[in-house]
Amino acid sequence: MAEQVNASGLFAGSIPESCTQSTVHDLLSAVNDPFFRQRDLVLKHPLNELARFSLGRALYEAGDLVGARENLDVALSIKPDWMVVQILLGKCSLAEGHLIEAKQAFERALKLAVEQNHQGPKEELEDQLSQLKIEN
Repeated sequence: MAEQVNASGLFAGSIPESCTQSTVHDLLSAVNDPFFRQRDLVLKHPLNELARFSLGRALYEAGDLVGARENLDVALSIKPDWMVVQILLGKCSLAEGHLIEAKQAFERALKLAVEQNHQGPKEELEDQLSQLKIEN
């Protein structure tokens, strides 16, 4: 094993001689990947609704609506009364231009907000629904 110093000049510990610079770079890239932890949690615990929600939210924020929806759908299937997941699914639909689906998701979320006594989200959802212009 050889002792290595990383790019910032800090001691990086012992690295096996067999590791190439590209292998070390790939490992560091994976650790710095903003989705690495969430993906790892989902791989280890595929039916953990919090892991699915966290990855779904991160993917939504990164603009990966398909990946976000896939993970949020799983989270919602495990915990159907999760209002925040329902809101985020509505936002995915809205971003995809699927106004009817967005309206339905926001209506489900509003029902949950009322049932769960969440005043802030209730007001946000009422505002969001009033802004949706859908012809029937």
